[in-house]
Amino acid sequence: MNFKDEFIKLLKLESKSASYYILSTSITGIGSFIIVPLFWHKLTPSDFGIVAIIEILSSFLGVFYCLALDQSITRFFYEWKLEERPTRVGNLWIVGWLSSIILQVIFLLIFNFISQYLFPDVKYFPFIFFGIIISGLTSFRLIPFTTLRILNQPRQYTFYEIITFFTNMASLVLFILVLDKKLMGYFYGSMLGGSINFLIFLSIMLKVSKPTINFKQLREAFSFSLPFIPSNFISNVSMITDRFILQQFADLHVLGIYSIGLKFATIISKLHSALKLSFIPFLHKIVIERGCTGQKIVSEMIGVYVAPLFLLGVAICLFADDFIRFYGNKPYFEVINYIPPLVIIMIITSLYIYYSPGIYLSKKTKYLIIPTLSQLVILISSSILLIPKFKILGIIGSRFIGTTIFLSVAIYLSCRLYKWKNNYLSLLFLTFSIVAVIFLDEFITFSNAYLSLSKSVFLFGLYVLANYAFFIRTINNYKLVENI
Repeated sequence: MNFKDEFIKLLKLESKSASYYILSTSITGIGSFIIVPLFWHKLTPSDFGIVAIIEILSSFLGVFYCLALDQSITRFFYEWKLEERPTRVGNLWIVGWLSSIILQVIFLLIFNFISQYLFPDVKYFPFIFFGIIISGLTSFRLIPFTTLRILNQPRQYTFYEIITFFTNMASLVLFILVLDKKLMGYFYGSMLGGSINFLIFLSIMLKVSKPTINFKQLREAFSFSLPFIPSNFISNVSMITDRFILQQFADLHVLGIYSIGLKFATIISKLHSALKLSFIPFLHKIVIERGCTGQKIVSEMIGVYVAPLFLLGVAICLFADDFIRFYGNKPYFEVINYIPPLVIIMIITSLYIYYSPGIYLSKKTKYLIIPTLSQLVILISSSILLIPKFKILGIIGSRFIGTTIFLSVAIYLSCRLYKWKNNYLSLLFLTFSIVAVIFLDEFITFSNAYLSLSKSVFLFGLYVLANYAFFIRTINNYKLVENI
């Protein structure tokens, strides 16, 4: 079979798989958008402040739960013999869950003493105490959903993702809206939903694996997974550093404008989260099974994976200003100026998964700390220099420098550790086309709202047609590869 036919065949299969992950992400995202605002009638802004602190705490604790063994399932699954896979997965599952339970107990003890210093306005009991329990219950989903992805079961993944989401939402609605438990309803509902979902996760793992404990098989898994913990921890710190530094040098209005701009840009990260659910299992399966030929297939397929990120980025850049102006609230018009650069930054942030897979394939995940630490150092140092003078533009510049350094270092390590070769033609075209569209959108302006919207529609259509023509021509120009 020639390379073109093989590529198109895989493209169809992966498009179908990715569509399920995008569907589940869309349903849960829209569901949250519809249901969560109903809680505003029962919870005060101060209540939401406590919830926000619990969510921040959970994101940091989540780095440690399961000891990142879900990453080992993804990396080693296709290297294990077919008959060994159920017990290998079962081994990592049991050890991962046991570690989460032990860590949860440790966190409950530690935060009993330090929470008053970290969160002086939030009581340890019941808020921090229940928050740690909720974070622990949430961590039990990591290994089951990772296993479904690596087994290439997007339908089952989507089904269980939607079921567990609505279980959580129904529990929150019951305690907050029906039983009127106010803020405690959030904690009761989250714990009830987490407990029910635990049973669902248990049923998944019993179907797809055989529970066992084999310490001899854990050495390689731990050597691969544990380095993710400091890397992910530093990444989480980087995610909040910009807003923390900005609030030190600017007023709440500036911070609010920046935060609203981020809300538009982070839509891209949601799409990226859905796409990588399909890409990562595909990467490991094809490369491990087909070697050098698999690398070439993946390298060509990457352009197809990142194209939706650029497409969504163009849509946000073109239509965000029409959306904001439609509501006619002039104090927020300033946000329009910052959305395009934030979108570009968010796209750059998402690219490392696709263009630096050599770090994962080489199993040398300890090197992940190098790009993440480089990004954090550059972000902090450049922010201190730029934010006091340039405010939002300063933090945007700092994030752009930091994310670019991160991506560059990650690609360099990927190529050195695994001799990975990227095809940058698609990336160059996508980058050029999005910059061109943003430039034309800024250069061509209309005061009339309908003309402005028409311009956005025209530029978006032009972008779609140009990229469609490019990818069709690229596929048609692929050379034949023997013995694929």
